[in-house]
This record gives sequence, C-alpha cells and structure tokens, in this order.
Amino acid sequence: MTISLCNSVKPSTTSELTLYTAGSAAGVPITKFVASNDTGAASTYSVRIYGPTGTPDHVRPVTVVNRYKVDIPNFAGCVIPPNGRLAVTVGVANSISFTVAGDV
Repeated sequence: MTISLCNSVKPSTTSELTLYTAGSAAGVPITKFVASNDTGAASTYSVRIYGPTGTPDHVRPVTVVNRYKVDIPNFAGCVIPPNGRLAVTVGVANSISFTVAGDV
C-alpha cells in the first residue's frame, strides 16, 4: 500500500533534515519523490538514504531547481532500509518543499 511519507515539507534551515525514518520491521520502497521550488530564485538540494548504521546507502548529489519549477527524480528501486532514514539538505532555507510517498 502506498502512503505519504511526507507532504510539502519545506526545510527552514540549510542543515540536514530527516523526512522519514523507517521502522524496524521492513524497508520502505520510495514510489514518489517531488522537490518543488515555489520561490523567485533558484535553489539546490541533495538527498541521502541512511542505513541503520548511519552510513548513507544512496546519495543524490546537489541538484538545482530553478525558480517556480519542480524536480521529479527517478528513485525507482530505492529503499529506505529498516531503521534507516531519508534526509535532505537545501542550499537556501524555505526554498524547496518535498513530497515523498512509499510502499509499506
């Protein structure tokens, strides 16, 4: 069943923000990931999927989202492992909002 992991979360700082933490029972496949910039200036973001040990298993490098644009990267096959987490970092605070869905 696909559920919302986070809906329109907009980081208020440039520090790393955890969008979702998986439980201990099973990993969570990402089915949808949208980064939306609704400001008048371009901004950047990066994504990390951490394993239970705190080491990133999957990293999306810095990506530019131009003003008033949406980025929908292909995360097909990416799984947030059990006790793992999905985290993002933005280049400009309050610039990009994230919506993520997954199968649980």
